[in-house]
Amino acid sequence: GAKNFTVTEFSSPVAMVYTNATNASAQIRDIATAEICSGIYIASCKASSQVATAVSQIFLSSQNLKR
Repeated sequence: GAKNFTVTEFSSPVAMVYTNATNASAQIRDIATAEICSGIYIASCKASSQVATAVSQIFLSSQNLKR
């Protein structure tokens, strides 16, 4: 005879697969978030150093003009 699956028997492996997939996607999301945040941090550091360099150059050139 053909075995009749109960809802519990069928849903248990499905639930496990779903749980594993959810956990994996959460880990991927966390890693991606960390990568993006570090990327933004590095980019902002580079940008701020460029701004600082530009400001100092403008300051130096204005000092030279005063002389």
